[in-house]
Amino acid sequence: MDVFDQAQKLDEQFRQAALNEHLAKNKDCHGGMRRLAMAGKRECRNCGNKIPKARLKVNPAAVRCIRCQDKWEKEGGIDD
Repeated sequence: MDVFDQAQKLDEQFRQAALNEHLAKNKDCHGGMRRLAMAGKRECRNCGNKIPKARLKVNPAAVRCIRCQDKWEKEGGIDD
């Protein structure tokens, strides 16, 4: 495998990673929008507690309370 083949392979991997990241973000966004339509069902995905209105005002698509979001990000931010 020469340098150009390696560069092409790295470019393909980069593009796939970017696409996967975009799809994951869109999935969360659409899920958040769906939850917005369900009045009163704004519970944290992890602990089940209500997500504070102040958090939802800043991030309407939030699916976790601040404590669970921080923990999720520190653990690598991967959902089951």
